Amino acid sequence: PRPSSGETWLMKDGTYNINSANEVDLNCAVGGNAVNGTVSAPITIKSQNERKAFLKGDGSTTILLMRSCQWYIVEGLHIENADNSSSTVGSTISINGTGVGNITLRRNLLLHPNRYANTGLISISEGNNYLIEENELYYFHRNALNCIGVTTGFCTMRRNYINQRDGRTTCPTAGNNWCDSDPSDSIISYASHG
Repeated sequence: PRPSSGETWLMKDGTYNINSANEVDLNCAVGGNAVNGTVSAPITIKSQNERKAFLKGDGSTTILLMRSCQWYIVEGLHIENADNSSSTVGSTISINGTGVGNITLRRNLLLHPNRYANTGLISISEGNNYLIEENELYYFHRNALNCIGVTTGFCTMRRNYINQRDGRTTCPTAGNNWCDSDPSDSIISYASHG
């Protein structure tokens, strides 16, 4: 089913296994599988009981991909990916696409992007007006939160707790260049405006 403006989608407690065949891919572009919310009626995706809805990835895909979507709130989810040497992707949340923006990520627990890829926990590469607040981000090897690109701006990040823990020091090494040579940072914001 497609969400409608103003709707709240409650995810029940439990584990939702995510792989490349069943990723959560919200595409709000023309002909896509989702619609935009509005300023007065955003679309909310949240856990029925905070952090009890566990989206568990196998590292083969980004777990929550939002393309060209506006006026969404993602709240209270537990999202965790895994290492997968046969994949070049694997963020927990990725937001991009023409017209994307006005998205709030609040009180989510995000862990473990695919450490075989150049990935982060939250990757925002287009659009404007993001509020990223009160999330916990753990166990990453590159960057916890990216807000990058010349078409990206006005990323407000506040009251997030970010701790790499052993995400870099325990990286798998066979065939993995992303843990060995590149620096890791908690928050990256470059070539963006606002």
